[in-house]
Amino acid sequence: MNTLLMRRLPAICLLALALGPASAAPTDFRVLTNELTEAGELGIEMQASWARPAGVRAATALQGLAELSFGLTRRWELSLQLPVSRVSGSWHGHGANLELTFVADHDEDSGFYWGGRVELGRNRPRGDEAFWATELRPILGWRGGLWHLTFNPGFTAALTGNDRAVEFEPSAKLSYRLRPGLNLGMEYFAEAGEASHLRPGRDRNQLALLVMDTRVGPLEASFGIGAGLTSASDRRVGKVLLSLPID
Repeated sequence: MNTLLMRRLPAICLLALALGPASAAPTDFRVLTNELTEAGELGIEMQASWARPAGVRAATALQGLAELSFGLTRRWELSLQLPVSRVSGSWHGHGANLELTFVADHDEDSGFYWGGRVELGRNRPRGDEAFWATELRPILGWRGGLWHLTFNPGFTAALTGNDRAVEFEPSAKLSYRLRPGLNLGMEYFAEAGEASHLRPGRDRNQLALLVMDTRVGPLEASFGIGAGLTSASDRRVGKVLLSLPID
C-alpha cells in the first residue's frame, strides 16, 4: 500500500472538515452500492461533511466518520464505525457502530443487483443519554452502459430509551462514467419521519448533491456539494469521502 497516502489520509479529512460547518447531514453520508472490501483484506474509509442549517441562529458543528472494514468473503463485509463531531471548539465521540453488509452474486458490469446492511450501535449524542440503535439499509442497484443507479430505502430505530419509533431514511444515487476511474452523478438523502406516519414532503429534511467519484492508484475519493430541497432542510451541504485498502 502507498504509505504516504495512508499518512496523509487523516490530514486530508481534517482539512475537509475545516471547509465549513456541519449539522443535520447524515452521519454516514453515502449511498451504499455493490462495492465491498476484498475477501481477507482490511480497508479504511474516512468521511468529512458540513451543512449550513436553515435557521440563521441554528447551532453548527463539524462532522466526521472513520470506518474500518474487513472482507469476510466475496459477498460479506464486517465493519466498525466511529462517528465524531466538533462543537464550540471541542471534539466529541458519538459511540460506535458494528455493521454487516451482504451483496448477492451478480454481473459486475451490467444488470440488477441487490443486498443489504444491518447495523447495531451505541449512540452517544452530545448532551443526551447514550442509547442502543439499529439500522437496516437494503441495497438495490442497476448498471446499464455508462449509467449506475442505486437506491437505499433505509430504516432506523432506537432499541433503548423512550422514543423507539422506526424512521424511514431513503437515499439514492445516479452516476455516469465519464472515463475509467471518474464518475459524475447526483445523490439524494431524506429524513421522512416515522415509517408508520410519514411527514409531508415539505416538512422533510431532503438533500440533493452533485458528486464526483474518482480513483488515484489505490485511493478512492468522492466529493459532493449540494443544497436542501425544502424549508425544513439544511441550506447547503458538502462532503468528502476517502477510502483505500490496507495491505
